[in-house]
Amino acid sequence: MVFDVIENQPQRLTEMPGIRLKRIATITRARAEQKVVREIVILLQRPFTGLRMN
Repeated sequence: MVFDVIENQPQRLTEMPGIRLKRIATITRARAEQKVVREIVILLQRPFTGLRMN
């Protein structure tokens, strides 16, 4: 649920006391970077079916 809010409704983070727009931008940027890294890790875990060398 928390990640859903960060990814899809980051403006709702302003409802939390003490969280300012700059912090929200930092949080959403970090989450986006983590998502990219996670996708790369998943891609690299796939079996490689590239060129065969005989």
